[in-house]
Order: sequence, then C-alpha cells, then structure tokens
Amino acid sequence: IEKAPKKFSLYLKRGLSFYNTGAFDKSAADFSQFVTLRPNLVEGYLNRAYAYNKLGKYAEGLADLDKAVSLDAKRDDKKLRGDLQLGKGDFAGAIASYGAVPGALGAFLAGDVYAAQNKYTEAI
Repeated sequence: IEKAPKKFSLYLKRGLSFYNTGAFDKSAADFSQFVTLRPNLVEGYLNRAYAYNKLGKYAEGLADLDKAVSLDAKRDDKKLRGDLQLGKGDFAGAIASYGAVPGALGAFLAGDVYAAQNKYTEAI
C-alpha cells in the first residue's frame, strides 16, 4: 500500500485480512480508505458495515448497509441488518429483518429476539 496508495483493491484485501484476524478497527479504517477511493463500489460500504457491527457502531453500520443497498439492491444482507438493528435496540426492526433471512436461520434469530424480550409465545 505504501508503494501504491491509490490502488483501492489493496485496501479491500488488507481490510478483509484485518477483519478475519479480529482487528476490526484497522479493518474499518481500510474499508474507509477503499470508500474514499471508490465511493460507487458496494464492497467498501458492505464490508465496513460488517466491521462496524463488530465494533458496536450500529448506526454507522446501518448507514453503510443502506448506502450499499442504494448502489446494489441485491446486496441487502438481512442478517447483518437484523444484527445492527438488534445492537441499536430496535427489536421490531431486527425481527422484521431476521424474518426475511431464508430458511430456518431467520426464524431462529427472530425467536431469540422475542425470547430476549420475554415474549416466549411469540418466540415459538
């Protein structure tokens, strides 16, 4: 990166490496640089949303996810959206997002949110 600071793909690759090793703050910084260099590419926003989720920066993560979806509607990760909403304390939003996750996983995640609110009949 020092030799080619404008090569956006290097920030994406290093950001993913940082993410995979648990260095989420460094990961988010590299994804931010990627976004600066290529603001119209969905990958920077989506990956930074994942890093923000791990850092507990839920509002920022939702903003990035929304931006990613505005660039490519097919990239709306409903599980990530639910995780970010849950982190913000938006239980209804999390349940709705998890409900859109395909298969049993979505129902399982939504059930967990209901159970966390002591709404056991809804969790079933």
